[in-house]
This record gives sequence, C-alpha cells and structure tokens, in this order.
Amino acid sequence: MGIAKRAGRSAMLARHFLLAVLALMTGLVVIPDASAQTTYTVCSKQGSELDLNRASTSGMRAKLSNTNYFGPGGTVAPEQMAFQSLSSVNSGSLAACDIFIGGGFPENLSVAETQAIRTWVNSGNRFVIAGCDSSSQLLCGPNGLQRSLTNISSGFGVSLNFSLAYNPLTCGGVSGVDTYGGAATVISSLAGDATLATHNGTYTGQPAAIAPDLVAPEFLMTADPDMYGSSGNGVIGNSAIASSDQSVFVLNSFKFAADALSGRLQNPQCPVDYNSAGDLEIGLTASAASVSVGGTVDFEIEVANTGGASVGDIEALFEVPAGFSFVSEAGPGSYDSASGVWTLGALNPGDSVTLIVTATAAAVGSPQARAEITRANLPDSDSAPNAGFGEDDLADGLNDDDEASLAMTIQPGGPTVSGRVFEDNGAGGSTAHDGVFAGNEAGIGGVRILARDAGGAVIARTESDGDGLYTIVLPNNSAGSQVTLHAVRAGGEWRYVSGAPGDLPAAADTLASHGEVSFTPVPGADYSGVDIGQVRRPQLKAPRLASLSPGQSVVLGHTFTATTAGTVDLTLSDIEASPASAFTQALFADTDCDGVIGLAETVVSGSLGVAAGDETCLLVRVSAAPGIPGDSRLDYTLMADFAYAGTALGEELANDDRVTVSPEGALELTKQVCNLTVSACDAASGTGFAPANTGRPGDVLIYRIGFENPGPDAIDEVDIHDDTPAYSRLTATGPDVVAAPAGLSCMLVSPAAPAAGYAGDLHWQCSGQMSAGDQGVVSFEVAVDE
Repeated sequence: MGIAKRAGRSAMLARHFLLAVLALMTGLVVIPDASAQTTYTVCSKQGSELDLNRASTSGMRAKLSNTNYFGPGGTVAPEQMAFQSLSSVNSGSLAACDIFIGGGFPENLSVAETQAIRTWVNSGNRFVIAGCDSSSQLLCGPNGLQRSLTNISSGFGVSLNFSLAYNPLTCGGVSGVDTYGGAATVISSLAGDATLATHNGTYTGQPAAIAPDLVAPEFLMTADPDMYGSSGNGVIGNSAIASSDQSVFVLNSFKFAADALSGRLQNPQCPVDYNSAGDLEIGLTASAASVSVGGTVDFEIEVANTGGASVGDIEALFEVPAGFSFVSEAGPGSYDSASGVWTLGALNPGDSVTLIVTATAAAVGSPQARAEITRANLPDSDSAPNAGFGEDDLADGLNDDDEASLAMTIQPGGPTVSGRVFEDNGAGGSTAHDGVFAGNEAGIGGVRILARDAGGAVIARTESDGDGLYTIVLPNNSAGSQVTLHAVRAGGEWRYVSGAPGDLPAAADTLASHGEVSFTPVPGADYSGVDIGQVRRPQLKAPRLASLSPGQSVVLGHTFTATTAGTVDLTLSDIEASPASAFTQALFADTDCDGVIGLAETVVSGSLGVAAGDETCLLVRVSAAPGIPGDSRLDYTLMADFAYAGTALGEELANDDRVTVSPEGALELTKQVCNLTVSACDAASGTGFAPANTGRPGDVLIYRIGFENPGPDAIDEVDIHDDTPAYSRLTATGPDVVAAPAGLSCMLVSPAAPAAGYAGDLHWQCSGQMSAGDQGVVSFEVAVDE
C-alpha cells in the first residue's frame, strides 16, 4: 500500500529504512514488575534525524505524550512516555534512558557513542530504535549493534539477516504486507541466517518473514524512516490523535517497546484503531473442578462482546492444563490444541461464542486452567489482552475481564468401570436386544457416560470411543457409597433396549429401560463388561394432507422403516369424517413400493415380522362419495405398534392424515419439521427435515409443507391450511412461501400481519393455475414455549 509523502524530501532520504533493535540482558531475560514502572524515558541524540525535539518528529511525540494512549488507563500501554534529548551519548547520559531512538540522516553519532549504546543495550532491559540509511550507518554497523548490512543497489536499501519476524501494524509477521510506504517490517533476534531484501528498484514493499516466536525478540525493523517522522510527518499528523494508518503504526511500534520492557510479549496485540474501544469478556468453567486420573473434564470457554462496538480479529488462548491430555474440541472458529489458540473472528455487540475443550486427567496434581483474550482489532475499555495474569492491565483499578482461571484438582484414580455402548439390533445374524455384542452389531461412539453419587451429583464422566468402548474412573472417595452409572442416549432417535451389568457387585440393573445401573464399588476395583445396548427407534413417514373432488379417490403413501428386529401392527384409527358417510378408506401393503395399488397389493391385516433395515411401503386409499359438500373432511391416524423382539418394550408411531374435498381437484401435501436450534435446515431442498422431531423449551422449529398436483388435470386455485402446533408460537421470521409453482402466485392471508408470539390458524392462498405434476413449498417457524 502506498502513501503520499510531503514534497521536498530528497530521493535518497525517501529510500531510507528504519531498523529497531531490542536487546535483553545476555543470558538472562529480565521481566520487571509492570506495575512498578509507570514511565519510560525515550532518549535521542540532539540534531539527529529522529531527535524527538525536531519539528519533523513533533507529530510522533504528540501522540506518544497523549495520556489517553500511554499512561494508566491508556489504550496503548499503562506506562507514560517521557523524552530526553542527549547532547552527548555515553554511559552516564544513557543511564536514565529506557528507549533510545537514533540514526537516520543525519546520524550525528560517533564510534564511541555507538559502542556506548551497544554496552547499554546489553547491560539491562533496554530498547533501541535505529534508523539506518545505508551500510555506512555507525549505529547499526560493526562498531554499534554489530549488524552486517549490505546495500542492494545504490541508494535503494540494505539486506538484513534475521530469524524472527514481526509486523507492528498487523502484529504477527504476515507475508506479503506492504507497511504503508516502506517495505516489510520485522522484529527478530540479533543472530540469524535468513536474508531480507528491504527495497527494490520500484520501492514496493517486500514480503515479511513469518514469526514463530515473540517471547524475546531483539530486532524491530521497518524499511522506511519516514514511518516515524521526517517527511512522513504529513501522514502521521501533527495532532495528538492517531487518525491514520501510519500513526497507528507508530503507536503499535512503541506499544511493542513498552510491552517488551514490561514482559508482556507472550500475547502481542496490535489494534487498528486506538480511538474506539471494545469490551470483550471471557469466562471459563469446567464440568468438574476435581477429577481422578483417567477421568474426563469439559472445559467451557465463553467470549462475549459486552460493549457497544463490533470487534474483529479476535483470538483467545486456552492451553490444556498440565496433567491433562487433549481429547476433542467443539465450537465456532478454529482451535489449535497444540498452541491453545482459538481463532474466533468477529463479534457484534451482545454476541457471545463458546468453545468446549474435552480433556482427560493423566497425572495427579493441582493445575490451574487459564483462558485469556489475546488479540482484537480494537483496544479494550477495561483490560489489555496482552497483559499477564494477575496484573492490573491498564493500571486503572478496574477489573480485567479478559482473563479467567480455574483451580483444578487431579486425584489418584479410584475404582474403574469399563464396557461398550453398541447398537443391539441383531445385525449379521446375531440376536437382537440380548445385551451381547455380536455379529455385525456396531459400537456407538460419542456417548456420554456419567457417574453420579447417591445425591445425584456427577462425580465422573467420559465418552465412548469410535468402537463404543469406554472406561470411567471413579473418585477414590466413592468406594463404599452407592454410585449410579448412566449412559446418555446417543440422540433423540435412540432408545435403551438392553444391558449387561458385567461383574459389578450387587447391581440394581435398569440398563434396558433407562441405561442405568447402581452399585457400591470397593476400593481399587476394576469392573468390566458393563455393556449398554441402544437402538434407533423405527420410523413411520410421513403425515399427509390431500384434497380431492367429490366422487374421486386419492392414494396417500407412507413408509415404515425397521431399525431392529421385532413385529409391527399397522392400522387406521381415530377416523373422523364430516359428513359421517362421506368417505371410505383402506390400508394396503405396497409390495413393490411403486405408489400404485395393483392387483398384487392386499389390505394390511395382522402382525408383520421385520428385521433391521426392512422397509414396508404402505398406501391409504381414500374415496369421496359423489355429491358431498365442498367443506367435507376426513381425519385419521395411521398407527404402527412396534414390539422389540425378545423384550416387553414397545413403540407407538403415528402419522396423522387429513383429506379435504375441493371442487377444483386433488392436491397432495407433505408436512415435515426440522429443529433449527440443533441442526441446519434448508426448507427449499428439504435437507434436515423429517416427519417428526424433538424440541426443548426455547428451541426453534421450522415446519415445511410441500404441495403437489398429482392428478392429470390442472388446478385453478390452491388453498393451504395449517395451524401452529400446541405449546409453540411464531417467531419474528414469520411464515414464508419458499417455492411457488410457475403458474401460481401464493401469499399468506391468515394471519394478515404475522408477528412473533402468534398462535393459531395459518392460511396460504394461491391464485392462478397449477399444472399436473407441479410442486410448491411453504413454511413457518415457531419457538417452543419455555
């Protein structure tokens, strides 16, 4: 990215670059107490290009003096900046300095002065900013900071050796960044063998190297001294307010210096705007504060934007505590378990996101879990994301809500229980529902296994692996007291069907009905073979709505799918017709599943034996008597009573159908539902939708009604009626016409003005002509009452 520069600057000086070097005490990294240091003194050589008393650097000094930026409560750093111009540079005059900025053209430094600066840098926690116009600059040369600089071409810059990189504008050594008029900006250690070309003949910026580490850098460089003053003062601005990209670069550079001197570089942060502030908060909870070796803990990290501004480029840090091993993570953004960095993007005011990290206790100890916000594109109103734990980040006495910690306890392992959660459906010729894992029956992964004490409190937890195997470690103090082991259902479509208590002592076994078993463990015992059988519930699809003309018949198709072995009774019940004699109905087995009642199809009667995966196609034929009125209606329920083989367990499934009379012709409708709170729902394609679903209070459900003209003739008018389900109300999204057939124009006519909270009748009216075979979709969204 280019920058317009003030006229009058010579071509040679326009090609300058800036080199900043941080050197910490050799052999010892000194991390001072940030709260004890309230002021950093910035020194410069009188008359040098970067002398802060010069008019060309007044804009930089004004911003560094702004107490809204630097000082207690400042958005850049809690330390203030003081300035001192040195007439001569020696050990005595440097003693009062924390940061030295010098060099450039003119440099005005002697060999003795550059050697004094080198000694000063190596004697403590110091920061040096050096502007080196060419390899002849003494401060950066062999007599000064002992850098080997090689001119790329006459007047165009130098070649530098470095090992780490840092970009004060973007905070992280991003490849291919043009740093507002200069080439790449880097910070690195003094020793290194990589080479950076700082300029080329067209003055375009060179790519920066990527920094793998910023714990103790010693080298800050930008390829243009104008970034800090001189002719660049025009884009820095003379006021105390940082309003340009280049002025933000200046603040970020000195923020880096202050953070380096105060030991805050473990989490560098470089905002892009210091005049606006966000307010991010982080929270950290654990499913259990105390766990035994082998036990599992869920750490929940929540980041919330409680301020009034949108904040982007957010990163948080959560490293799995010592003594734990990472198992899995779930949440938005991306989480790197190796580094602990959670990249979560942007948050609008009032928004929050949660990451769940699951870990297993591996070693006895008392570790501390920590979470911290480490990066954002705005400063924070009451904390600094790159300050250490326990510090008053801004030295303002306010709570630092960008960090959270938890004291954890890992105890020696107590009694263990192991087994398998599996789909006990008789696959592969095995016996279904017998609690024995055999044949082609599959393990079920991801099932939560909980252990509760006599009071119901969770004392241990784990999850089954991909093969369904699990081991749960109980606390030492659980021995001698009643413990209840509970396997949570794999999902809403699953149910318990069998279990084997293995070698648990005196077990009270309700595994088959509730997935639970209670027992009293003894110290040091290892109980195995505690297996839990679950199966998917069978399915009956799908509720149907249809219309027909007097004297006509319509066929409504349904499908029963068995997920395990058993028998099913299929019947039509709760038949209500108005008028009473207006309809006849019969249930047929569609043996070839072609949707047509042929000569081979017979009326369903008696029980039908099924195995896992069997699909039974069903057809309900409804006939309307001639001459019946246009408001005639038939309601009935298709029932599937399923009995699980070898058990007393059963399942009742129902599809409610409705057939209405319309003098205009037949219309067939299909109704499905999707829980938007827990899954993705696409009403256009039907992805995520099913004939039935489950919802908790507060969940949002989308109902999808597909309508089709199955007859040979066109239909002139179409009306679709429904109503909001019991215990639910419309959301603000409102009913929608998802897809209308080409010849129809559809709209919602009741309610006339849908609003969130409405419950009652829904009526869509379509005008025009619906050709034979045409299809359409309408939908509505409700929230389950809390």
